[in-house]
Amino acid sequence: MAEGLFRKMMASTSAFGVASAGVSAAKGQRPSEHAIRVLAEEEGVDISCQRSQPVTKKLVDEASWIFAMTRDHKQALELLFPSAQGKVLLLREWDAPGRDIPDPVGRGIENYTRCKNTIKSSLEKILTVIENSSSMLNTRTESSESIP
Repeated sequence: MAEGLFRKMMASTSAFGVASAGVSAAKGQRPSEHAIRVLAEEEGVDISCQRSQPVTKKLVDEASWIFAMTRDHKQALELLFPSAQGKVLLLREWDAPGRDIPDPVGRGIENYTRCKNTIKSSLEKILTVIENSSSMLNTRTESSESIP
């Protein structure tokens, strides 16, 4: 759900890529029917073609930011991939620091809606942080180019 929502939010910019991978994900699994339905009906986002993938060293090394759903995922990423140190943050870092995103798998559709709302709120805050970081970087680059 997070990948689909973030892709929609990032649609206006091509400056960043979005990918999703799981610490214990099997390759090629479809999203749950509840996840597909909640995003389609409530957000107009189609994730039916998304497929799961396990996190790899290549994905970690290519990422500027890595957002983990839970503290356990964050810890596992940092343990399995030392290059992830310093770029793994919890998805809720800016709206509820230290709090996990509850996994709705195996629960009713209302849990998927709550999870989607939590993810969306967190992603909105992350997008603001990323945009501000990009603006600061662009400003520093423009300033340094104008210095004789």
